[in-house]
Amino acid sequence: YNALPDDFLNSALKNHYHHQYNGDFKVLMICSLKAYKGINEFVKVAELCLSSTDIQFTLVLNAEQAEIDAYFSDVMPANIRLVPRQKNILPFYQQTSLLLNLSRVDQWVETFGLTILEAMAFGIPVIVPPVGGPAEIVHDKQEGFLMSSYDTDIIADKIIELSNDEVQCDALSVTAKKRAMFFSEKIFEQQIMDVLEAENIT
Repeated sequence: YNALPDDFLNSALKNHYHHQYNGDFKVLMICSLKAYKGINEFVKVAELCLSSTDIQFTLVLNAEQAEIDAYFSDVMPANIRLVPRQKNILPFYQQTSLLLNLSRVDQWVETFGLTILEAMAFGIPVIVPPVGGPAEIVHDKQEGFLMSSYDTDIIADKIIELSNDEVQCDALSVTAKKRAMFFSEKIFEQQIMDVLEAENIT
């Protein structure tokens, strides 16, 4: 596994997740501008949530604005904001209620999913693929949910449910943050030292 740098974790620890009922429920996805990353599924999910006016979607893409404009030739649903490549994504985590990773399970298996772990460190519940690295990081119904990106109806229903369930969101948030702490550099270093000492290598 990759470890979360201490400076990132320190920033995340300062952030206290609050499920917003007096504002927007903000759904975030960060990915490359590739179809197999589930971009079209993200748009479909947003369309299915249009009737819930408090739910807003942000898609941060590792691409320049011109590339994004060329990819999205159709009109976007009003509840989606498209954002080009960012040097600093911390402000997005700080304002997010839920993170999505919609990589297509039959086209791209995430080996780890760093953005998933980063979001969890900020206490953000997640919806991620049920295969590959994400399924090793996230326990279904504890830090979030394991769902195929092709199940857009189910994902949309879950988002709407979460946007109206403060208790569930807070419970997921607490568990997500605790889980992310297991991926700190300090814990990884200690585990490596424990193995070396057990083998009398040090």
